[in-house]
Amino acid sequence: MAEQKKILVLESEKLLAASIVNLLASRPEYDVLQTTVSSLLCLDQPGSPQPDIVILEKEVLAANISAVVKVTDRYPKLRLIVFSLSDPKVHIFDQQTVQVRNASDFLELL
Repeated sequence: MAEQKKILVLESEKLLAASIVNLLASRPEYDVLQTTVSSLLCLDQPGSPQPDIVILEKEVLAANISAVVKVTDRYPKLRLIVFSLSDPKVHIFDQQTVQVRNASDFLELL
């Protein structure tokens, strides 16, 4: 059996968070580490969970935007899945790292 993906749910609405956790907990391929409303900075604490995926509401992301770079540097394979209750689109952020040696390398990114 494949290794379980560790998922952390950051949600400001407790009922919604519980619904997401219940949905994920019913699937054997997922391990829900915890549900918290604090912030992405909870991943920067000693002994913090090491998730593969963080699911969070757009408003929670907006309140934690400064922590995104710090957390994705610490967890280079981390995937952020961001949703909004008012929009059916889900945004998925995966860190991509590219070495830039000169200006043309940088321009290639654009």
